Amino acid sequence: AADDDVQPDVVLVSTMRRAVHTAEIIAGPTGIAPEQHADLIERTSGEAEGLTIAEYTTKYGRAPWTDWHNPLSPGGESGHEFGTRVLAATDRIVGTHQGKTVWVVCHGGVIMVSAVRRWPGGAADLTAIPAVSPANTSINEWHIDADGAWRLARYNDHTHLVGIVGNRPGETPESV
Repeated sequence: AADDDVQPDVVLVSTMRRAVHTAEIIAGPTGIAPEQHADLIERTSGEAEGLTIAEYTTKYGRAPWTDWHNPLSPGGESGHEFGTRVLAATDRIVGTHQGKTVWVVCHGGVIMVSAVRRWPGGAADLTAIPAVSPANTSINEWHIDADGAWRLARYNDHTHLVGIVGNRPGETPESV
């Protein structure tokens, strides 16, 4: 949780440039240097990396992120591969930082997989993911109970952005 009154013991971040930049901004006042972790990156796109959504749709005949069973393009991850990676990463984080407050700066797909898979009776099929897409820069807060159960305290909370000029929660990204 990135509240003013909750300070982290550790800040973890994806290796993707936009996440690193955000982590540096939010972690700056804490004095904690963000630790980069490649397993927190978004679903890998493969050869489609950098294409606009229009270019991707023209080239592959479907909108990106509508097929969780196959890679986005050659060299990319399937939804299953992505979900497996994210769950392994979150399990590692919990095991390594047990009892600590951890801020993770990552991407919508990582957050969605966590929500869909960690929710009680979590979906094995990631096709449910588009229904739970969080806004960029939203705060999503999990607590790990004493019995190891994940409890979602906040999801898609972007109230910290109210009144900021240029804020567009829920805006669709322009590229894959």
